[in-house]
Amino acid sequence: MSKFLPGLSGNPAGRPRGLVDRRNDTRLILESHSEALVNQAVKRALEGSDVVLVALINRLVPSLRAEISSCTQDSPVGIVVRWAAETD
Repeated sequence: MSKFLPGLSGNPAGRPRGLVDRRNDTRLILESHSEALVNQAVKRALEGSDVVLVALINRLVPSLRAEISSCTQDSPVGIVVRWAAETD
């Protein structure tokens, strides 16, 4: 059972159809300069900019994800830590 009647939105004054997403324009501009931007960021990180270094590491190294596995006799709680990008 749906909350709304067919054809009616829960937010009728929401984002209009066909609205241009300005982020795409910015993304295209950045993509055209991507190599120079990455080189500059690496240079700044190597020169000691902690902010840029942290930003680069956050983008390059995937987050850790901890999972609790089922209990066994040997180990009442099993914790498995693996990279977020890994799949079973």
